[in-house]
Amino acid sequence: MATAKGSYMKEALGLLAATIPMLLTRLAVYAVFFFIALMWFGFWGGLGLFLGAVLESGMGVLICFIIAIGFGWPMWRLARRYVLYMVKAPHVAAMTEVMLGRDVPKGPGQFAYGKKIIETYFKDVTVLWLVHEAVDAAVRSLSRRISRLTRWLPQSMQKLRQIILTIIRRAASYVDDAILSYAIAQRNPNAYDGAVQGLILYAQNTKAIVITAAKIYVIGKVFNLLLLVMFMVPGLLFTAMVGRSMDGYGELLVLFGAAMAFLLARFIELAIFEPFALAYTMVTYRRETEGQVPDPEWEAKLKPIHKKVGRLFAARDEKAEELRQAGVKPGDKIALPPMA
Repeated sequence: MATAKGSYMKEALGLLAATIPMLLTRLAVYAVFFFIALMWFGFWGGLGLFLGAVLESGMGVLICFIIAIGFGWPMWRLARRYVLYMVKAPHVAAMTEVMLGRDVPKGPGQFAYGKKIIETYFKDVTVLWLVHEAVDAAVRSLSRRISRLTRWLPQSMQKLRQIILTIIRRAASYVDDAILSYAIAQRNPNAYDGAVQGLILYAQNTKAIVITAAKIYVIGKVFNLLLLVMFMVPGLLFTAMVGRSMDGYGELLVLFGAAMAFLLARFIELAIFEPFALAYTMVTYRRETEGQVPDPEWEAKLKPIHKKVGRLFAARDEKAEELRQAGVKPGDKIALPPMA
């Protein structure tokens, strides 16, 4: 599925079209999470109305709203990290196979196949978290350096500076999965080694990947705005109409409706736009690094930038020694799991 440079977006859309079963799986998972969120906010909203009626004050609704947001957001982030990643990783594996021109199941078996690849290469989920944390630490280090170098910019350009830093940080959301894809493609028995090589290649090609991240940032802003308008306008109109008959609670009901509209827009963005952003980054990374060899000088530069990056390098060396003692030879590859 290799294409000429410059058509990365088209190839990314092709990856999504070839992995529609994975997209539907992600959509189903996010739909479940939205339903849970709906019940969560519904419970606190109902309790707030009850307390408001008992206390004859809107303060009960406001307190319940704050509790719902305050406890709901950390739980959502935790669930997304530990549960949804196990949906995203198989999708990365399936798109990697398609990008390399290999066959993947066309139907519901696609998710099971992607999951089997992840389990084959990353028997310990710790590998996934080490890669994520190391890449995140490396990108944050780059962001801090750019921040220090651009502090001298005049006040009129500070907004542009913040946008650039946001784009770099956002790139980290997808670069770790692009590196995961690279490691899968290497078929290296030492998954840590594949991740280290991928991280070094990212450092060698940061410019091209950040340019793609900038395009994703702009497209994402437009997509998010359209979603907010689509859900916020009818949501606010409906809650405003209902709120007229609820003396003292109309404004709080509108606030609740706005929160639900924002939540629905966010879930759809995560289920539909994020896979596109991921595929676009994966293709850019893959095509820009094709034929390149990790530069040892970059290893020396990356190791000391953060303890999490150093931990990934140490894990690579420990695994290499373990494989050597087990009789695994340099250049050995992990076999593909059979398709169902």
